[in-house]
Amino acid sequence: EDDSKGNFQKNARIFRQSFLKKTASKYHSNTLLTAHHFDDLLETFLMRVMEGRSLSGLSPMKKMLTTKDGFLFIKPFIDIEKSKIINYANEREIPYFRDSSNNRNIYTRNRIRHEIIPLLEKETPNFKSNIKTTLTDLGDFNDFLDIQVEQHPMFQQTRMNAFTFSTFEPALKRRFLRRKIETTIPSLYPSKKFLDELIAQLDSGKNLKINLNTAFSLHKEYGEFFIAKNKAKPSIYVKIERPGTYPIDESHTLIVTDKKKTAILTKPYVLWYNNDVYPLIMRTRENGDTIRFPYGHKKLNRLFIDRKIVPHKRDEILLLTDDNKNVLWIPYLNTNQQSSNGTHCLYVYLITDNPHPH
Repeated sequence: EDDSKGNFQKNARIFRQSFLKKTASKYHSNTLLTAHHFDDLLETFLMRVMEGRSLSGLSPMKKMLTTKDGFLFIKPFIDIEKSKIINYANEREIPYFRDSSNNRNIYTRNRIRHEIIPLLEKETPNFKSNIKTTLTDLGDFNDFLDIQVEQHPMFQQTRMNAFTFSTFEPALKRRFLRRKIETTIPSLYPSKKFLDELIAQLDSGKNLKINLNTAFSLHKEYGEFFIAKNKAKPSIYVKIERPGTYPIDESHTLIVTDKKKTAILTKPYVLWYNNDVYPLIMRTRENGDTIRFPYGHKKLNRLFIDRKIVPHKRDEILLLTDDNKNVLWIPYLNTNQQSSNGTHCLYVYLITDNPHPH
């Protein structure tokens, strides 16, 4: 099968790593030696140049020692050209095996190995040694950038200052954001294009939420940015048809009574009315919600912006409404539809069962 996009070779690599780790575990070892050599490094480098990888992606297998899944991988031949290894084995009659798939030019890596590298060596006899110098320089620069990022005080913070980030040089911005993403989501390796798109959004003055994958998003809220796990939009709807105690969610309880409770320290919302006041609804917000003030109605979305309620919290805020969707009370903002008309009143208490109220 013509699998020129390299899926076969990728799957074969995953299979080899899995086999090696299982074999090492079988013999109670956590150390693995692999035969990667400089030609492997060169081929990967050229493939990544063709793909337009960022600087951090142009230093493949740069370390002789790496750890993964609790195993130490050692690449003792990573700086040695393949021809020297073969010559050494032939001179000392050391047997070795050849992978027949390496001869098939349906794979990009093989075409680079058999066609492109020989052409480049013909043009520049010192091609391999020149690239080795380039890769060393790239590795040194990448190490330098990583140190700059990891030693920056903001890198250890969960919520980071967007203005400070905007003062970074472009290369530092990309590396900082890449390392922050990789620290939070080890399986995600963002492209340079994606990083530049994120940086452009962070440098704008807008609040934002951008999905990084299905599980995590990048948020920017009022001058700070952070990476957070995606949560399902909360949907709370509790109908209140008579005085009583109503569980709202795992951390809130609503008490509705026609007599003020002096034993409850929480300040109540006092609702005056003449006729039927029920049903009341305690819920999370819906599109188009408004609240009436003496000067007129105001959309909740605009109110939250004016009060600088961070975007990721807005869907969690609890509202008390009547049966016609009029918002009567927003406990989190200590804001209510102001009205003293009526001959009867209800006292409504929202009791918070944890120290972090909505």
